[in-house]
Amino acid sequence: MQTALFLAFALQKAPAPEPRVPSTGMVEIPAGRTWVGTKVDVAKKRIAETPDNAQLLGAETPRSRMDVEEFLVGPCEVTNEMYRVFIEDTGSVPPVTWARIPDKVKQDIIAEAKKENPGFVLTPTALGAWWTENWQNEDLALEWGMPGEIALTPVTFVSHGDALEYCRWSGLRLPTEFEWVRAARGDGESDFPFGMEFDSSLVAHNATSPRYLSYKILPANSFPGNASAYGCVDMAGNVWEWTDSGFNALPKFKGFRVKTKAGTTEDIFPLFDGSTRVIKGGSYVNPGFVSRIDTRAGLFRDSRAPMIGFRVASSLLPCRDACEISADDLEGRVLDGMASRVLDFANTLGLEKRRYIDLETVVPNRADPPKPIPPSEPVAGYAVFGSYDCFALVAKKEIEFSSPDKVARYIRDGDPVPVGMLHTTVALKKPGLGPGTYVLSWLTPLEVEDILARGGTVPANFLPEAPDAEETIPEDSPPEPKKDKDEKKRYVDFHEVEIVPDTQNLLVLDMRNRVVAVMPLKKTPRLERIKQIPHAITINLDKDRLDIGFRVGGPRGKAFGFRFEAEPINAEGSLVRENWWTGDWYEVIPVSEK
Repeated sequence: MQTALFLAFALQKAPAPEPRVPSTGMVEIPAGRTWVGTKVDVAKKRIAETPDNAQLLGAETPRSRMDVEEFLVGPCEVTNEMYRVFIEDTGSVPPVTWARIPDKVKQDIIAEAKKENPGFVLTPTALGAWWTENWQNEDLALEWGMPGEIALTPVTFVSHGDALEYCRWSGLRLPTEFEWVRAARGDGESDFPFGMEFDSSLVAHNATSPRYLSYKILPANSFPGNASAYGCVDMAGNVWEWTDSGFNALPKFKGFRVKTKAGTTEDIFPLFDGSTRVIKGGSYVNPGFVSRIDTRAGLFRDSRAPMIGFRVASSLLPCRDACEISADDLEGRVLDGMASRVLDFANTLGLEKRRYIDLETVVPNRADPPKPIPPSEPVAGYAVFGSYDCFALVAKKEIEFSSPDKVARYIRDGDPVPVGMLHTTVALKKPGLGPGTYVLSWLTPLEVEDILARGGTVPANFLPEAPDAEETIPEDSPPEPKKDKDEKKRYVDFHEVEIVPDTQNLLVLDMRNRVVAVMPLKKTPRLERIKQIPHAITINLDKDRLDIGFRVGGPRGKAFGFRFEAEPINAEGSLVRENWWTGDWYEVIPVSEK
């Protein structure tokens, strides 16, 4: 890429909002309208100067204002020491930057690769790909460990999937492209997080000042002046950052033509691909103009490279992020629709347990970076996340039935009605259920014969008495009636799960459409006004259980309410405890005095 020609804009910088740095290792970004993208006429001037970057610059047009909801974001990229906790806890593949690969092994890699490709060069990216495939090879007995001198530098060689797994483990998520832009720009229109004009002494890029820092990945917060109005550092340069947005055209994009200063004509129509993911911020190997807030590029999700890292984000609603990530595991045929379309994540109901690592236990693993890289101090609000637990439910936006009777008639001929999802990282004693992501389906009362016919079981006292031995079926008995050809086909497998006849239940289904647990309902759900239906979890210390009111939308702006119980547990025992779950999004019923 070539250095861009920077244009002067007579724009007044918006006043910086007061930075808010909660003690959770995140920065709170207020809701607001944010400028996204570049004006077409500005992009044309830049393309005329640097035609080699035509499609990159064209992909960031046009400029518009986007509404962004309030959210939380990491004040810096995820560092190696933050990622280390995740790797050691989960056994996931460590980055190749932590690998101790003997020179002889590297020579063997080169020799083997040159058999197929004589021009093969063992680049860092190629070595990273080899490491991902071979790091557990018992014959090689490779060793790894996080070097202390890179503890505070952004972790790299992580794919989009790697970043999502870290987020799943920590109860966080990746920011969307528009959230990333808002965290970097706020309400203003600056090109860089720190202002309109580029400053080579604030950005780790290919011409950092002083020049001995050029082309070097630096510890997070090496340049405290490279911060957005909200206190987020290194959103310009150092490493590219994954977002969770597909590389699609910005709203109202139209292709255009540019006549360059060399007299050639460039047709601007970038190769957008929604299956790839947008990366933002530029890196230590790119020229300074690439670190502009509006620069956007698309990258395949399985890509791992030395200049690609990520920062985390979070919604303000407990458990929402964990549920949205886990919902990707759900199959549309079980939920009766794509999770992203039919589930109401904005009303996620749940309890969460957040963990943080004591920094006093982390600091001894750090070492000064190699010279000439100067050491740095972590940014304000820096924290090292630990593992995350949650018990959460997400309702479908709407089920189409207007009464329980219509639901019952539907179920008699077909399957139970999906009403939402359950995601839990802890086991449940009641119902007996392991950690996982499941679909909840409403089952209206069935008779004994129908339960047995579907593959379920009933309590022994509901079984009919066995016929006398002397009783035999007459040879001329009529054959069993054939099913009506219009009868709905049943897909749900009741899998010998015990169901009490003539009761209302929520069934818990796995991804094979198999019932794995049953949660009896306290009363028949009715279609009522939404405000009359509880949507909350109560920690009932007196009964050692969770009392749950779960609201699912219905027709005509009303909803159905489902009331049931659950008992979460872990290796330590019951999790129906005061002060175990994080936050205050629930009610606690104390133990009654006796």
